[in-house]
Amino acid sequence: MRIHQEDSFVLRTTPFSESSLIVDVFTRNYGRINLLAKGARRTKSRFRGTIRSFQLLQASWSGKGRVPTLTGLTSNAQYVEIGGERLYCSFYMNELIMRLLQDRDPHPDLFDAYYIALERLAEPSNEFHSLRIFEKNLLQEIGYALVLDTEADRKTPLSRNKFYVYDFNAGPLPAKKEDTNAVTGETLFAIAQEKFLSNRVKSESRNLLGRAVENYIDGKALHCRDVYSQTVRDI
Repeated sequence: MRIHQEDSFVLRTTPFSESSLIVDVFTRNYGRINLLAKGARRTKSRFRGTIRSFQLLQASWSGKGRVPTLTGLTSNAQYVEIGGERLYCSFYMNELIMRLLQDRDPHPDLFDAYYIALERLAEPSNEFHSLRIFEKNLLQEIGYALVLDTEADRKTPLSRNKFYVYDFNAGPLPAKKEDTNAVTGETLFAIAQEKFLSNRVKSESRNLLGRAVENYIDGKALHCRDVYSQTVRDI
């Protein structure tokens, strides 16, 4: 099997032997795949300086095994530096992809959503919106789209002024304001419309989407979120 110039993003690299790397890439048409970059750790490697995270790359590889060999890695796009708090956000998205996507399971729409999120993160003050929209799209792509227009019965329309508790096995259930993790219908509509304007909507949507993500990774902590919240603030 030979693949030539596939649009890809590097998610993670892992040392393999003294001279090589395993490169975990997210591709448009082949999903997540691990590739062996032979000699990539050597000073004069042809991959030196090209294995960059958060940049659209064109990857080529060959081989039939579980870890094909990376044969080429180029980029036609200008490199955009993502730093500071936005760097944590980008690593968080990478971690979500690695934790929630199966190997070699294509998600071209999610690939595009990831690309758009990175472009948004290249601009200051877009962290919150970028992450919430990406979380929503990711859940939808893996088959766990949130119900954001009706109650759990799939019949009763949501009301902006009512409170709900989200059951991840059913959907929004009527609740009281003081109930743990209660959110307003306004927040559920905001997530659906991808518009997070008020502080309450932002707080409730961050909590709901964060709990949804953790629910589908069996409640295990996300490393990037923990580091970020301990050093800067919640994402």
